[in-house]
Amino acid sequence: MTPSFYGFAGGLGGLPTGRSTAGTRGVAAADLASAGSSGAKGLQDGGGSGATGSAKGSPFAAASWLKERVRDGKRRVQMQVMSMVPDTSMDAKCFDDAPVPVDERGFHVNGWRWHSRAVLRDIARFRRAALLAAEATGGADGGGEKGAAAVERVAKCYGFMWTFSVTKLHNTETSLFFPWLRDLVPKEVLPPLSEFDREREGVVRIGKKIGQFVAEAERASASKSSSPRAALLRCAELAEELEAKAARLARVQEAAIVPVTAAYATSKQQWKFNDKVIFSLGLVDAQVFLVAMHDAIKSDREEFNKFRKNVPKFARALIPTWRRVLYLPRAGCLEDSADVVVAP
Repeated sequence: MTPSFYGFAGGLGGLPTGRSTAGTRGVAAADLASAGSSGAKGLQDGGGSGATGSAKGSPFAAASWLKERVRDGKRRVQMQVMSMVPDTSMDAKCFDDAPVPVDERGFHVNGWRWHSRAVLRDIARFRRAALLAAEATGGADGGGEKGAAAVERVAKCYGFMWTFSVTKLHNTETSLFFPWLRDLVPKEVLPPLSEFDREREGVVRIGKKIGQFVAEAERASASKSSSPRAALLRCAELAEELEAKAARLARVQEAAIVPVTAAYATSKQQWKFNDKVIFSLGLVDAQVFLVAMHDAIKSDREEFNKFRKNVPKFARALIPTWRRVLYLPRAGCLEDSADVVVAP
């Protein structure tokens, strides 16, 4: 039996104004106030002009800058639950006309929300891995064997973060969730979905660019004639942009799509959809994602209580085994990149 971790029992009563109870609490996201403003392209104390500019400066200035970026990455990867300010204006009349009575509204596709938190966590850890690898590949020889191992690790981190975690989330949204929701929701309520689609296109563009620079770093490392450091710094810079984009998606998700779903999809329809998602993932991938979701929300008391209520006890008992046997062989490369605290 596959655990129904794509949903939980919980009410969202009083949502005709377009705000969800989950949304008012907040989402797991990076510090958006500083996302992008303190990236690797910013001016540094050593006089460099960014990821590539600092690399061209003196070795001492570059080393000092990179160590600060690693420290900053470690601080930023300690992600806190931020207060939610909805970015999307919802028409209250749409909710008044919605088929689900206000006192019966609930959002049960929470595996989607938890998966989004896991993606944010993976992006943050990838970014830190890229910064650590850039530090390890300093010098004319690209850091030697240590540098080559660091580049190999970044490539593995990208493989899990992008090819598995982000891509699986987007595939589920594209092939299952949004087509299902569009069949239920009237056209006048669709603008939030269009905004979500636009933001997601930006995520795809950045993710593919990161892959190009990962490949460039691998080529430089293999050639031993050039340093992969500049490409790795570019990976970290783009990962910061990707993190901000993914956090923006989480905000739209909480502020708009959660209440829309609660108003137009009955609990029975949502639970039926959960089963469809789990079936599409397959048993092994579902177990891997269950571990990822657990680790992303385990420090958030409210979310973790929902997780405990809706994931069968036998499945929760197997999470340590699934982590060791299924999750770590795929995502173990990210584990040394500093863990993420979602909430105290």
